[in-house]
Amino acid sequence: MACCLVKTIAVLVLFGGQCLAAQADDTGVNMEMSTEGMSDGGGHEGHNMFFHTDANIYILFYEWHVTDTGGLVGSCFVVAICAILYEGLKQLREILARRSKKKSSMFETTSWKDGLLSWTHILQTCLHFIQVTVSYCLMLVAMTFNVWVFLSLCLGLAVGYYLFAWPRAVVTDINEHCH
Repeated sequence: MACCLVKTIAVLVLFGGQCLAAQADDTGVNMEMSTEGMSDGGGHEGHNMFFHTDANIYILFYEWHVTDTGGLVGSCFVVAICAILYEGLKQLREILARRSKKKSSMFETTSWKDGLLSWTHILQTCLHFIQVTVSYCLMLVAMTFNVWVFLSLCLGLAVGYYLFAWPRAVVTDINEHCH
């Protein structure tokens, strides 16, 4: 049943996209995206919106401008390490949440004020802020659309999961923000 539903949706999406493209061609509407006016002020046009293997890319910041293969390899290592640490941070938050639940079952919180001002809640909030920030940065790294950077990001996430998530009892991750 699910397989048929997926096939039906795929056919509709493909057929619908072809119909829209044909309709745009018939009406004379130009569906191409123009990069005119998309300069960053330094004479550089907008970035590629498709996967590519160019070594000349910007990653997150104007200052992180990769111009050669060596810089790309180094950037791939940095991205992979950040992805590994991101998975470690997710596991750390889960461990702290489990410990907090064990303590709260032993000592019941009497008021919401005590809960909001507890050190464990403040620590979890700070770690949550860091996790969300890192996850959005990793998403923006993926949006460089560089094949090598994207693969290093995915490999880093997989290695991080392998290293940190093995003690996880539940496969469903309630703290996921990135993917």
